[in-house]
Amino acid sequence: MRFVLLQLLLILFFNNASSLELFGYKLYLPIKDFSNQGSFVYIQDQIVSLNLDPDKIINSNNQVKNYILKLTKNGKIYEVEGTNDSLSLSPIECLEMQKKFVFSFEKKNSIFFNVTSQKLDANLQSKSTWDVYLNNSANDQNIIFTFTCDYSFNNRRLSITLSDFQFMNNENQNYDNLQKEIKEEESIKKIDTSGI
Repeated sequence: MRFVLLQLLLILFFNNASSLELFGYKLYLPIKDFSNQGSFVYIQDQIVSLNLDPDKIINSNNQVKNYILKLTKNGKIYEVEGTNDSLSLSPIECLEMQKKFVFSFEKKNSIFFNVTSQKLDANLQSKSTWDVYLNNSANDQNIIFTFTCDYSFNNRRLSITLSDFQFMNNENQNYDNLQKEIKEEESIKKIDTSGI
């Protein structure tokens, strides 16, 4: 019964998701749209992520306990992650869930992207990770969907992630360039030209 319920939730999840979203959170959106849904994490006065309140998730999954939105320097979402470090699924159930997620994600996105999948080599036999790569050269998009099942004796966990690291790098570079320009303009304003 639990496994049938899990399959129904997966079907509902993927029918409501669009190609560049996970758990209802779209990549590239400004974080201000979700600022009331969790708590911010800062590094040196810079917001780096938003830990979402599990009760406020748009499309939650009953096997995921922690949801994180990772942000560019200018506050746009470049990664959506869901994890569970105390998974109740058996290894077989987790691998079945992984297979369905990967297959559904490939199928949903093959219309818009060049899709390639790869099972990553793991150091442990009790860990299985699949990466689905979405590439759209017209928009310079390189998105990675990752699903990991870790079912070692002491470490039953799963992780589901949707990332665009190229977007993060581009946005952070643009932010850094803008900050540099602002500092240069401020230093020019400070030069005393009153004696000319």
